[in-house]
Formats: sequence, structure tokens, C-alpha cells
Amino acid sequence: MTVAYLSVGSNIEDRETYIRRAMQLIAADSMTRGMVQSTWIWTDPVGMPQGSARFLNGAVKVLTDAELPYFFDLLIRVETELGRTSKGDYQSRPIDLDLIFWGDSVVATPTLTVPHPRYRQRQFVVGPLLELEPGLVDPETGVAVADYLKIRASNDL
Repeated sequence: MTVAYLSVGSNIEDRETYIRRAMQLIAADSMTRGMVQSTWIWTDPVGMPQGSARFLNGAVKVLTDAELPYFFDLLIRVETELGRTSKGDYQSRPIDLDLIFWGDSVVATPTLTVPHPRYRQRQFVVGPLLELEPGLVDPETGVAVADYLKIRASNDL
């Protein structure tokens, strides 16, 4: 069994409904063995055009028997089913499912990088991850994920 951590967000229409449905679809998959969700938080859009709607964001811990290609495909299928038409950055979206961690794996392929390459700079990802697992360690760097909040705070001074 693998523990996967996801960042989840939505900034179109009824965000709660999109997130709830995405969680239902992931939980209903035959390879999913359990799921825990963080608190959902409202965040301002990062790097998006001025006037973009706020996001509802959180993190999810998923226990799965799936192999990585299957699980990643599941996330894409859920996004597509819920109306996401592009995985491009900086666009409004009904649902955004980013795979942050896949167990202790470090993966770099043309279509997938794990840990997610930008999670360390995103407090709206790091905070909810730590709510789920306070002692989480980045498998790529060996740094405690909590330290990224400290690094981010010192950079904001």
C-alpha cells in the first residue's frame, strides 16, 4: 500500500461541490483503501490574471494499492469528468488535483514530477499537508516539510 498526498483546489462556481465530488470519485476507486482530508481554506489566486476568483484549497492523504501510473491517470480522469479542460498553469478551474507525494518516491518523467515541483513555495499546500501529517519529510530533499513554512516566512520578511 502506498500513501499519496494530494493538493486539491477549485476556483469556479460551487467549489465545495467540485471538491466533494472529486473526493467521492477517488474514494470509490477499487484501489483506494482510505482517505483523510485537511481543513479547507480560502486562498487568493497565485500568478493568475487580476480579478481571478479565490480558491478553496486543502490536502488529502490517500491510501492506495494502485501503481503510480494508474493513480496519476485516476486523478486526470477525475479532473476531466468534473470539467477540467486544460492542465495549464494560471487558469481558473473547477478542480485541480496535484500529486504532491507518492510514498517516499522521487519521480521525474516528461509527464510527472514527484514531489510536486512547486509545492515548497505554496503555503496553501504546505499548511494543509502538515495538518494531515505534522512530521512529513520531503523524500527528495530530506527536509521536514514544516521547515518550508519557516523558510517561506523568513523570505516574506
